[in-house]
Parts: sequence; C-alpha cells; structure tokens
Amino acid sequence: MTGTRQAQRSEERREYFRIDDDVFLRYRVLEDDSLDAARERFEQRERRHSITGELNRITRRLDSHIKSVKLANAELARCLEVMNDKIDLLVQYTLIQDPDAEARPNRHVSISAGGMAFCCDDELQPGDYLEMSFKLFPSYREIDAIAEVVSTQCTDQHCNPENHGLALRFIVIEEHDRDALQEHVLKRELQRRRAGRH
Repeated sequence: MTGTRQAQRSEERREYFRIDDDVFLRYRVLEDDSLDAARERFEQRERRHSITGELNRITRRLDSHIKSVKLANAELARCLEVMNDKIDLLVQYTLIQDPDAEARPNRHVSISAGGMAFCCDDELQPGDYLEMSFKLFPSYREIDAIAEVVSTQCTDQHCNPENHGLALRFIVIEEHDRDALQEHVLKRELQRRRAGRH
C-alpha cells in the first residue's frame, strides 16, 4: 500500500472533536455530473482567497517597517504609507466583491474539522454532494468545501419535525482551512468550559 493511500485511509479513520456552533452557511446540492465543475470553482475561489490573504500579510509587514523607518526618514515613511494605503484599497475592493462580507450567523450546526451536521428543508440521500461556503465567528474566517452526505438522521433536538437532518463529511477542503477550523472548534470549546465554571 502506498504512503498516499495510507494517509488517505488514516484521514478517513481520524475522528475530530465536534461542537455546536452558529455559522453563516450557503450551500447548493450538486447533480451527479456537476461535481467536477464544483471542484474547478473551488480551486478558483481558493486562488482568490490566497491573493486576499497575501495582500493582508503585506500590509502588516509594511505597517511594521513604516514604524521603524519613520524615526530615521520621515519622507520615506510617507511614501511607504501611500503604498500601504494603495494595498488597503485593493483589499477593500476584493472584499466588496464578496456579497457576504457583512454576513451574520444564519445556521445552527454541529461542526468539526471533518464535517458538519444541521437541519434543512432539502430531502437528500447518503452519497449526495453539496458545494458549500461558511463563515466562522467572530473571526469571519470563510471556508469553502465540497461535502458528501453520510447520514440523513436528525440528531438535533431543536430541529423542526418537518425538517430533515443532514450529516456531511468534507471531501474537498484546503488543509489550512481544516487546521483553522480545528483551532476554532477547540477555542470555542475552551470558552464554553471556562464559562461553565462561573
């Protein structure tokens, strides 16, 4: 068995810590012949997110350098500040293209780095696929994924009887997003435990 297959099977067996949380969620059900197209859209969105993230990193680096340069050369510092303002405009323009930039939580979910479960109006079957995007709070971290339906049993006691349960496994997700999601889950659980002590 190759190392890649062993890693894939290890990932499939891996169990992630799960919490109840409120997120902003958008999704659409994929037809059998649209999975490849969804993968292509996923890659395009990831390229856009990478550009935005790099712009933010450059801005932070410039901020740090400007503070150091200002003491020695005020004119050069002003030039750097103008460059920084230009980068800020580019970042803002990119965010404007996101219609969900001011989104608020709209879905209660059970979530982990491996998948998500929630109630919905759609009646789906195990083996169906969803293209999804969701935001975490309060970080506003946006995560794109493609998920497979693994169960339709409702486990949320708050579900409307007319709704359907949906348990999903992420089959396409960037590793840095999975890591960020895992960090978010652990942080929220720590906050919950601390709040329970008071």
